[in-house]
Amino acid sequence: MAIDLQILFDGFFIDPKITHSRLSVFAKDAIFNMIHNNPGGIYDDSIDSTQAAIDNLDSIMSSKTGDKGSRKGETSARNIARRNIEIYCANRIGWARTLFGGKKDARFIATFPKLTRAFYNVPAPKFEDNIEALIGKAHLYSSVLGTDFETDLTTLFNAYSNADASQGTFNTAVRTDIVNEKMAADVLSDQLSDNALLIARNNRKSQTAAKLYFNVDLLYPHTKKEIHKGKPAAHSETEVCPIKYSEGKSVHIYNTGACRLSFGMKLNGIKVGETTTLEHGEKSSQKFDFYFTNGTSIYVENDTDIDGMYQLNIVP
Repeated sequence: MAIDLQILFDGFFIDPKITHSRLSVFAKDAIFNMIHNNPGGIYDDSIDSTQAAIDNLDSIMSSKTGDKGSRKGETSARNIARRNIEIYCANRIGWARTLFGGKKDARFIATFPKLTRAFYNVPAPKFEDNIEALIGKAHLYSSVLGTDFETDLTTLFNAYSNADASQGTFNTAVRTDIVNEKMAADVLSDQLSDNALLIARNNRKSQTAAKLYFNVDLLYPHTKKEIHKGKPAAHSETEVCPIKYSEGKSVHIYNTGACRLSFGMKLNGIKVGETTTLEHGEKSSQKFDFYFTNGTSIYVENDTDIDGMYQLNIVP
């Protein structure tokens, strides 16, 4: 099978099974790991860009939830206009930082001194002051940022200032939220792909960096219960299943055969910790940490002269 290099260009997080909420959780975990594994501050810009993208997506998802619950209530055109400004500004922070040459550039700091905190979750008067100040900076640095930035901000702010409260359904707002959420998720997905490529470049040949920085389990729904059945041959030792270790998980084992069976845990192929031995008809329920403090698989041992039979369930 040929290597599909196209994924490097498309991005790594385009699976339809990845919901926007799980993407946000994954991203928050990833930047936590980057903050605590950031030699020489090499990931500072990526951390800031990722946080801005997360804030943007979370805000839109929250707005969509509110709009869905208020379809039959009142809405304010002024609130919608404010949200449009918030989204626009959040999406321009990374863009402006690049044009200014980095987050430490004095012009960038003057333009976005509080990053997204200047727009989200601040009182209306403060929000308005911050936007007016941003428009002033957009004009001052138009030679770097271009004139469209000032024009767009002014248009959005005028719409906000002139908006009147209105009565009606939230159908239009929800449709807008859905489109905006998809765009924000794409921005975050692209940023995470950039992060992965940067981390890979700085950790060539590493066997641990991928798991250190990224917990891909957070991207997908967890199976409620794993069920494994087997018939271990006489005088054999076989693997039941690989595991993703978590001390809180429970292992329920049922010896459904006619002979004695023993179960234990391995860490990278080496037996560790405690074992459970069950006779015909017996069952056991233990937490993962009963067996050991870490592990990569569960094994079964049949030291009798006949074949055995079991069912093993793993419950989160």
